Amino acid sequence: MVEKIQWDDRYAIGIERIDAQHRKIIGLINRLVDLSGVTTDSTLIEDTLNEMTIYATEHLDDEERLLERCGYPHLDEHAAAHKEFRKCTALLCYSVVEGRVVVPEEILTFLCHWWSAHILHDDMAYRDHVTTGCGVAAEGLASDGSGSPRR
Repeated sequence: MVEKIQWDDRYAIGIERIDAQHRKIIGLINRLVDLSGVTTDSTLIEDTLNEMTIYATEHLDDEERLLERCGYPHLDEHAAAHKEFRKCTALLCYSVVEGRVVVPEEILTFLCHWWSAHILHDDMAYRDHVTTGCGVAAEGLASDGSGSPRR
């Protein structure tokens, strides 16, 4: 059985908006973990996976806009990791609809591993650049939802 992701300080990037988005994504993944006994044809699984996919896409787009505005030198590699996540998630969602995946074990393993590794490695790699070099403080980003750093 897949264990829930327990949010703690090691996952905190130090950018409130990004951390809040990460917490929500982890919460949605943990909701899927709670549904681990539910069959693949469950609308509850499908709806939760769909909600997580839509929200994750919004978060990844938001994060990429932030990194672009901050001139993050490794944006292309970071965006490529996001693209691979989107591709894998789309294939998993399609497989669920087609009833071809054992849900949620295969999906949960992928989601838990990918998000944990991505936050702890890829996102931590941009933290210093964004918080010191770009002037984004711990209180977050512009409240207009643009992903723009506060100046």
